[in-house]
Amino acid sequence: MELNLATLAESDTKVLLIDLENYPKQINELPNILNEYHLVVICYAQSNARIPIDWLMPLNDTINKAQLKIFRMTNNGKNAADFGISFYAGMLMSQLPEHAHFVIMSDDQDLDHVVNLLKSQQRSAERLGMRCEQKPVALPSTESAVPHQVKDMVAPLVKLYCAHLITYKNNRPSKHTTLINSIKSKLGEHKAHAEAVLQRLIKAQALQLHDTKVQYFDKKIVEMTH
Repeated sequence: MELNLATLAESDTKVLLIDLENYPKQINELPNILNEYHLVVICYAQSNARIPIDWLMPLNDTINKAQLKIFRMTNNGKNAADFGISFYAGMLMSQLPEHAHFVIMSDDQDLDHVVNLLKSQQRSAERLGMRCEQKPVALPSTESAVPHQVKDMVAPLVKLYCAHLITYKNNRPSKHTTLINSIKSKLGEHKAHAEAVLQRLIKAQALQLHDTKVQYFDKKIVEMTH
């Protein structure tokens, strides 16, 4: 893959690989995505996504700058786009600086294997899925059972933990059990405080739980620090 390495940041280089088959609506966010990432790679085999005509010029500029790469798989077999994502992730790992952060945007949990392989090579990587495909797991509400004096403490504790999530964006807990332990560790308080903070984050849609896994929503997390 031909890259314009001169355009990449000396630090905090961000690379996005989009599985268009499993995240088709993301094509509508392309103009914003190009501003957030130094390199965007899109892989697909069969897709009904259409790029608006008025995007053609700006997208052509980014393609010429080697900032955007779009690859259609030659075969339309099952998981064809996944193999493309895996291939280009490995290729980019060998070409980009060690500090580069890889984000794979897909609902396909099989791509977690790619994320784990990147991490095994001491690379920063994560997978982001869609927000509304799955219903969040409903946990028993504990906030209503928390004493009044504890409730009064929840707001500043939520703000504190949201700031922690922003600072350690690339190392967030990925499961419910590790998340609650992380909250307890950060707050240094009793279980009632940690559970109340978690429920407030869920209620505010700063995060969601899918089975045992955690999904974060950065925009809301940032808002809750103000």
